[in-house]
Amino acid sequence: MKTSNPRLGTWRFQGRERYGVTCALLTIIVFGVILESRTALRRDPMTDLGVFSAAAEAIKTGRNPYHAVDWHGWHYQYPPPLAIAFYPLALPIAPAPTNTTAVSSVKVEMPWGYQYDGQSKFYGLHAENLRFFVIVLVWFVFSVALTLLATHLIACTLEQSGWRQPPPMELVARRRWWLLRGIPISVCLVSIGTDFSRGQVDVLMLGAIAAGLYQAGRRRDFIAGWMFSVPAVIKLYPPLILLFPFWRRRWSMTMGTLFGLLLALAIFPVMTLGFNRTAELYRTWVNVLVKPALGSGTDTSRANELTNMNACDNQSLLIFIHNWTYRSLKIEARPLQASPNARLAVNIVGLLLLVGWGWLAGIRRTDSPLQLTLLTGLLIGVGLVISPT
Repeated sequence: MKTSNPRLGTWRFQGRERYGVTCALLTIIVFGVILESRTALRRDPMTDLGVFSAAAEAIKTGRNPYHAVDWHGWHYQYPPPLAIAFYPLALPIAPAPTNTTAVSSVKVEMPWGYQYDGQSKFYGLHAENLRFFVIVLVWFVFSVALTLLATHLIACTLEQSGWRQPPPMELVARRRWWLLRGIPISVCLVSIGTDFSRGQVDVLMLGAIAAGLYQAGRRRDFIAGWMFSVPAVIKLYPPLILLFPFWRRRWSMTMGTLFGLLLALAIFPVMTLGFNRTAELYRTWVNVLVKPALGSGTDTSRANELTNMNACDNQSLLIFIHNWTYRSLKIEARPLQASPNARLAVNIVGLLLLVGWGWLAGIRRTDSPLQLTLLTGLLIGVGLVISPT
């Protein structure tokens, strides 16, 4: 007679688990409703998602995405592949009406519902904003699903289990299974909610890094390296993760990273846009963003949005040194650019952090799942500190 193994798992949720999953699902739905009401259903949508949709529309119509703006006047800042990938979510951004005498309280950032009576910013669902309503919904559902999957993959990496493997039946092990997924989301809940509400693309980088960790933990190094290349493709994330496979002499992972960069940054744009247009987009991107962010170049079109020291929220070491140096001045009176000495200090600190990481990591070819996760996370942390914005 066969006996059941208490450590075998099942995806059938138990009493308290069903209650928790139901509450979480209802919370997500309520958040989604609030998100739609403050974005697609408002006269002035409170989201950054229009930046990516406008860039995708520019790609679709043969224009330069770096010259396109959303209804706030914000520019697209990322490498070309992301704008191309957003093609299905392209949205024409309607300009403000030129005849302002017939419109009361016209605001440039209103893409629809210009007949604003000054009483309510809620516009409702109409033909003009139906497509954006769907875009917001699709991106929200995708972001939630990718965040949950990323959390699950990181937990599976630490557990050394397959991502399709259900939670165990044994009580202590099952409780640990839930905690390993619930605690990270709970700790990062405010940050995750902020990212969702602003329609940002950080979840793509989170999902890619989690998938890379999972594949690396299972010794599928080439695929892991491919996944690790995604953050640099999306947001010019400092490609410090490449240091991990190089330092570990995991050459298959290194080749996977280089292959991912080549495929996304060169082959994909050239195949979709052609060589000449791809080259033009990269020239524009370097001139308007990369050079100003590094303290060189003369283009100031992104100054008030991103590259000025006090243009936006910024956690970098450079802005900390800048603000501390001029702490006696009000923010609006501080210089807009960091000093050469401040940039030099950041470079020195960044070099010391990388040397410290290398010393801490040691030189070996293999790592436990925990070591793999911690060392990769430390590299991400170093990148957040030394990145200029």
